[in-house]
Amino acid sequence: MKFKVAVLLFVTCSFSTIAWANAEASGPIGSKILWKEIQTLQKNHDIMPGSTPFQLGSRTVDPYTVDLANPLAISSIEKAGGILKVTRYSNGSLMVKENYNTHKQLVGVTAMLKAAKFDPSDRNWIMAA
Repeated sequence: MKFKVAVLLFVTCSFSTIAWANAEASGPIGSKILWKEIQTLQKNHDIMPGSTPFQLGSRTVDPYTVDLANPLAISSIEKAGGILKVTRYSNGSLMVKENYNTHKQLVGVTAMLKAAKFDPSDRNWIMAA
């Protein structure tokens, strides 16, 4: 797990600027903020609305998933009336998908952070796994 986290942080650090909740943070500072937020979601078991712990995954390599979201993402989901109805997430929204094998052992983590002015061609999402 620590190796996967290190990869996530490395990918995040390679971006020159990360906007976090309308505030800019560069390099290692941005990755520390992101990692702290991911840890908070995991510690608090902040399950995304409409998700359940260890729900069936969408891929055969990840039979089970746990979807987490921070308050900004949850607010966007709730305002839209459900995750399938969201057309726009607030900047600073963070969603984390924990991937589990058939024995419900964690095998990967994917994070998506909505960051203002990061990459308009990708609707300003930073994605790392």
